[in-house]
Amino acid sequence: MYHFDPGTIDGQLGTNSWKAAQKLFNEGLYYVDKPLVVDGIVGTETIKALQSYLNSEGWGLTVDGVAGSETRAAFASHSSVDFCSL
Repeated sequence: MYHFDPGTIDGQLGTNSWKAAQKLFNEGLYYVDKPLVVDGIVGTETIKALQSYLNSEGWGLTVDGVAGSETRAAFASHSSVDFCSL
């Protein structure tokens, strides 16, 4: 069980969504080198944490911090959300 408040859920994938994800990644220890800065900015470290999280769900991605086609497909399949703008 995670112990954070994700904030208002508005159905949009944006800064608040990524802040909530960064909190989840930090609490679940999915970050790679050090805890993420919870700022809603999707950089290399956030993508690495996302890949680590997806791997914990059985995806088998390379944790390289690149939002390539496999990472995007896994994210979309896992969450029913597309983040092709990354």
